[in-house]
Amino acid sequence: MAITILPGGLDDSRIQALLEHHVATARSATALGSAHALDLGKLKAPDIQFWSAWDDGEPVGVGAIKRLSSFEGEVKSMHIVQSKRRSGVGTALLRQLIDAAGAMGLRRLSLETGAWPFFHPARALYKKHGFVECPPFGEYAPDPNSIFMTLELRHEARPTDPQDPPHFETVTRAGAARPWITMVHGASQHSGLFCAQVDAFQDDYRLLLVDLPGHGRSSARPGPYGIAEYARSVLAAMHAAAVERTHFWGTHTGAGVALLLAAQHPRLIASMVLDGAILPGVDLPYVTAAIARARKTARARGIEAARAEWFRESKWFDVIRDRPAECRAKAHWELVAEFSGRPWLDTVEPEPVAPIRAALGRIAQPVLLVNGEHDVADFIRVADEIESGIAGARRVSIPGAGGFPLWEFPAEVNALVRRFLERQADPAPGSGAAADAGAH
Repeated sequence: MAITILPGGLDDSRIQALLEHHVATARSATALGSAHALDLGKLKAPDIQFWSAWDDGEPVGVGAIKRLSSFEGEVKSMHIVQSKRRSGVGTALLRQLIDAAGAMGLRRLSLETGAWPFFHPARALYKKHGFVECPPFGEYAPDPNSIFMTLELRHEARPTDPQDPPHFETVTRAGAARPWITMVHGASQHSGLFCAQVDAFQDDYRLLLVDLPGHGRSSARPGPYGIAEYARSVLAAMHAAAVERTHFWGTHTGAGVALLLAAQHPRLIASMVLDGAILPGVDLPYVTAAIARARKTARARGIEAARAEWFRESKWFDVIRDRPAECRAKAHWELVAEFSGRPWLDTVEPEPVAPIRAALGRIAQPVLLVNGEHDVADFIRVADEIESGIAGARRVSIPGAGGFPLWEFPAEVNALVRRFLERQADPAPGSGAAADAGAH
């Protein structure tokens, strides 16, 4: 049994039926007036985050967190289908809620459950994971039919040191003497964005592909999710893979990470390919508005609705949507549909980053700026600023392309990047067994 736990699901009729059963069961198994299960409408409130557990395409459990204050949340609507109880689903779902509460910056997670024998298995599960009985909290009043429990959350160190990298994968068939290319994706995606680049470059370069925290196989990594945190995570992956010097290919957020690392660790970065770059510390009006809209939708209507809106409305997907066959729209949507949404739900403020403009003049690495002919205006302005700020930066515009030239027209972009890299001196290859470590 492979259980998948996903944010959202409230618009799915099967989830709605499961919730109706949960509410009916809770009311029938406790005294009149002592059941506090939330109905569908209340679960869609903006202060509630909801998750659903799935097994082979069928819903097997639900759970939610209601934010009570800046430091406390409440477990709500925890329910596992009868046939899956004592199978590990409850444990997996509860761990997801506990991890999510930590990512939200909460210090305490509390709950109310029934005092009747029917609820004994649920109480045992909560106790197993550290919950202890406590007085009534929030707006609850003392009730002999209710038991109140709470868990103090421990906030562990963020995963930004070399001993705790995000998920990464190395492709080393080119051999230990070949230079590295580190590839880092943008928001809502994962390293699968570079599938055409892996095919094109794996015979001549060693490749390091990183899933940023909150994305891909790093989805469970806690926030905050800011450019400084992302840069430290990529740096940790480089250390773990024994990458001492590397070309860096980043798109959108990944390109911002490249600029930050080039400014902070110039000996690490040999050259940069910046595809639709952002500029760390500099506000981009359209990008900021699109992210704010996604966050609002995720909180109000769930992650599924936010992902669909993100792909449907964001201008950087225009060319992919308008030319679905040529630009692999279905495959790109599937990539976005895997996004956990945790960065949109996280409430912890990321580390502030000073605008990098002043540091551009000190960046000496060769730079190739790539934009689509129909790219978002924010990214065009950033490319203008980088081109004027970094001496010798080369710039190309891909005819017909939009926000993701490397995905939309990979053959053309790959050829340009290959010629750019071949003009650079090979970076020092690095050493260490971790270079052939494979997936982590």
